[in-house]
Amino acid sequence: ETWCLRLADARKVEATAQRLIRHMLYSHIALGFQTWLLFTQKKAHLTDCCRSFVRAVMRWSSARLATGFQTWLSFVDYQKHADHVLSRACRHWFQLIKAEAFETWCLRL
Repeated sequence: ETWCLRLADARKVEATAQRLIRHMLYSHIALGFQTWLLFTQKKAHLTDCCRSFVRAVMRWSSARLATGFQTWLSFVDYQKHADHVLSRACRHWFQLIKAEAFETWCLRL
């Protein structure tokens, strides 16, 4: 009977020790999983932040490019306008020269 009680007590201690070891093992695995989960969440957050930053830089860069393009476009438009005005002035001046030459020729007749 004493032997049976000691065996039962030993089995209880062994079961308790197994539960304790299992609990420690699972808590370690759970802690590792929790750490991995936090890491992936932080990584996702950083990826979102990086994506937002890249978008902001692209908008800024696009705005600078657009400003440069608009400046160039306004310069081209101004040059076209200046060329048009200059060609009209030259035509008018040549018409005046032709008219004066024609008048001079008519007066000599």
